[in-house]
Amino acid sequence: MIQKPAKSAVSKLLLAVLLMGNLAGSPPAMADDADLQMSTSDGTTQIGFQNSSGTDVVTVSSLGTVAISSNTILPGTTFYQNGNVRMGVTGSSIAFFGATPAPQQPSATHLENALLSFGFYSSTASVPFNTGTGNLSQGVAATALAGGNFAISAAGLVTKSDGITAAGIGLPVIVSTSIITGQAANLGPIVLYTATAGQYFRISFYMVCMTTLTGGANVQLNAIYEDVSQASLQTVAVPGGSLGNTAGNYAQGDFYLESKAAAVEYSVTGYGSGGTYNIYLSIERLN
Repeated sequence: MIQKPAKSAVSKLLLAVLLMGNLAGSPPAMADDADLQMSTSDGTTQIGFQNSSGTDVVTVSSLGTVAISSNTILPGTTFYQNGNVRMGVTGSSIAFFGATPAPQQPSATHLENALLSFGFYSSTASVPFNTGTGNLSQGVAATALAGGNFAISAAGLVTKSDGITAAGIGLPVIVSTSIITGQAANLGPIVLYTATAGQYFRISFYMVCMTTLTGGANVQLNAIYEDVSQASLQTVAVPGGSLGNTAGNYAQGDFYLESKAAAVEYSVTGYGSGGTYNIYLSIERLN
């Protein structure tokens, strides 16, 4: 007598055959399809996505490491569970094109503590870093900057340069300039700069006769200011500031003054009836 196997036994047999068939080999990849696979070729389990050529595009290991063969994510990028991200390896580069920066929460952490090494690099002649119409802001109370042979105080003054300790404001600062060309008349008075009390200045000038000055001209540069030792405004003919009247003549030099809290001005007198001259001036604050 022949017994028919129970339906449950037949079902189990068919399932075993199907499983054996799958274990014998994975189904081939379809054209333009991606495969999801697991392998233990390196001793650890990983999930991989392949392109139609059978090349791994994205792999995720059992340790949580994500590897992407394309340049969508920079090779060497590591995402940590604490929220930190490390990007790049030696020789790699990072670029941001058309990106909109995300608003950052205020932080009291100083930049020098948060970033040990940070820089901008351009491989072309273009500007490597440009803030556009915005400004860079330190965001916290001003602090001094000191290192090696150069130092800047919290007030923004250079206190050391080339290893030499500076006095006063550290370095002279050009606070104003004035350039007038093709002048065919007397000038001024013209305000060059408005000082606060007790400031010490140096005016540097260069004048040149462009075409012969006629009519008995003897062009002279004058400084007009309120000296701290004087009770009223004074006009001083700047030494060396006489131009003469011959085309090609020039005059140049420096003039020092200490001003009250008032305007420092200049004028040019002695022009005759014809000819032109150019004048170039700058004024530097020295204390």
